[in-house]
Amino acid sequence: MLRIGTRILVVGAVLVVATLGGGMPSLAQQADPYTQLDTINAQKDLWQQRLDDARNQIARSSQSLNNAKVKLGQTQSSLAGAKAQSSLLQARNPQQIEQLKADLSSAQAELDGIIKDNTDRQNKLISDLGANQQLIDQTDGQLQATGQQIDYTARQIDGLNAQIDQLQQDQAATEQQLGIFLRASYKEQRRSLLEYLLESASFGDFIVRIGSLQSVAAQQDHLLTLLKTEKDALSDAQIRQQDQMQELLKLQDAQDLQKQTLQLQRQNFDQLLEQARVEAQDANDRISEREDQVQSLISLKQGELDQNQRLLQQLRQAQDQLASTIDNQASLLTKAQQDEQAARTQLDRLEREAEGISAIINQAEAAKPTKTFASGKLAWPEQGPLMQGFGPSPYRFEPAITYHGTRYAHFHTGIDIGAPSGTPIRAAADGQVIFTGYSSWGYGIHAVIAHNPTLATLYAHMSKLVVAQGAVVKQGQIIGYEGSTGNSTGPHLHFEVRVNGDFINPLTYL
Repeated sequence: MLRIGTRILVVGAVLVVATLGGGMPSLAQQADPYTQLDTINAQKDLWQQRLDDARNQIARSSQSLNNAKVKLGQTQSSLAGAKAQSSLLQARNPQQIEQLKADLSSAQAELDGIIKDNTDRQNKLISDLGANQQLIDQTDGQLQATGQQIDYTARQIDGLNAQIDQLQQDQAATEQQLGIFLRASYKEQRRSLLEYLLESASFGDFIVRIGSLQSVAAQQDHLLTLLKTEKDALSDAQIRQQDQMQELLKLQDAQDLQKQTLQLQRQNFDQLLEQARVEAQDANDRISEREDQVQSLISLKQGELDQNQRLLQQLRQAQDQLASTIDNQASLLTKAQQDEQAARTQLDRLEREAEGISAIINQAEAAKPTKTFASGKLAWPEQGPLMQGFGPSPYRFEPAITYHGTRYAHFHTGIDIGAPSGTPIRAAADGQVIFTGYSSWGYGIHAVIAHNPTLATLYAHMSKLVVAQGAVVKQGQIIGYEGSTGNSTGPHLHFEVRVNGDFINPLTYL
């Protein structure tokens, strides 16, 4: 029976947790002090695990930090050796550079000689090429003039051929006409003047016939003269044609000779050009070979310097990386130490909460209400509008709880009654004040009254209490005044009813 009475007084343990923990506990979440004590012990185990993890992290970070420091020392030693090697190279470098400069000067003098000799050869070849090109141009000009003369002579021959053709046609026509006249004249010559006279109708007709005969003879003489002239012209044209043909053959022979000369000149030009190319390539090869030798020396020295610089850079990067690793490990070590301290602090707080809850349990087991409320309705603790009801809530500041097997994101474990600040708050029934306390962001100033072994009520957010813990109160007796302390959005009374450790909708009892 003593254990049953203690569970009825669960609200007192809840308020102690609210006061010691600094949180906003609700009666639904902190219903049973024995359950709460088990929860705190579980949290202690969790934080003990975190403490062990933090200590393990400290050990790992310390080991990593020590390893990094050792490696940093090795890297610093290597860096010192590299710096010494670099100093040695830099000490030798001036002599090597002076020797390199001498080699460069010698190579440059050799290259200058090669270039001068090549330039002289190139200039002579260019002069020879220029003279040969002039001969080529001259021969080409002669060849073009000869070609023009050949064209002109060919045109003259074509004209003479046309003239000969025409003369031959004229001669053929004249010979044809002369044949006609010769045949006619032959017939007329066989007749006598007496026949012409006898055949004439009159003397006048005889004179006409004689005149016609003389005209035919004159025409015949003209045709013979014309034929002789045409033959002479044809013979002259044929002679000139032969002369032109001879001239054309001479010009063609000259043209062939000029073409052969031009071909030989061009071959000579190509040979000179190829010789210039070969000599230039040989000079370039010698220059390139010498330049490659000098460049190899430069690259060798530069490679030594670059290798030394890369080694120094790699060592510096390794040193920086190790320094960063040391900083990271130091940060991890600091974070692990902070986690260890936080775990220790949380364990200490949970130890105090557990001790407080144990004390409240002991106090609740020793306390017995002297007055009880057996049946009937509870009285309203104050008059005012209902600001928020019991149950699931849309307000984010309400806690997340599991109520009768269902999980709610936000749940209001009582009702809120609105009234002006300073309004008296009265006991809902006869009972004994089993707890009074204050939570800065939970219930604020609040009190718990036990009315019988199964029923208790809670009054929160008051501005002032006028009863002390352990006091016996009557229904309607003033226990405090309206306020807005703790987690409150304005003056109001948060009123809760608990039956057998479970929160109940207060409206079913009012």
